Amino acid sequence: RAHPGTSFTEDHPVANHPQRMSTPTWSSGTVKTTGNAALRKDAMDDVQSTTTGFQLNSRPVVIGAALIGAGGLLAFAGLVVGGSALIVAARRWIRQLEVPPTDMVRHKWDQTRAATAAGAGAWQEHHQRQVRAREQRAGT
Repeated sequence: RAHPGTSFTEDHPVANHPQRMSTPTWSSGTVKTTGNAALRKDAMDDVQSTTTGFQLNSRPVVIGAALIGAGGLLAFAGLVVGGSALIVAARRWIRQLEVPPTDMVRHKWDQTRAATAAGAGAWQEHHQRQVRAREQRAGT
């Protein structure tokens, strides 16, 4: 398939171009081929110069990378300032407590152990009562 406004002869390499392959973008005008190889070469050079690949302007990429780096530094600075404020506040709160946190944890651990031992003792006592009750029913 030729671009509108172009014409090819049968001996031109693009004239028998397979359908599944893309045809190059042509500049405006008419391409006519003859037996002259120099004209064909000029036409092919024109086709190669008009088809361009992926082009990237590097300046915005560099600016974007610099902004990302600056944003990361600002975020890190915010983390340091906010974290230090939290640490100062936590230390002040701990100093104001009547009972130090280690003593409070020790006391709670002792309460937990006592409650666990009481629960286990109650369960064992209940279980022993059930066993005795079964034995008395079976024996009677």
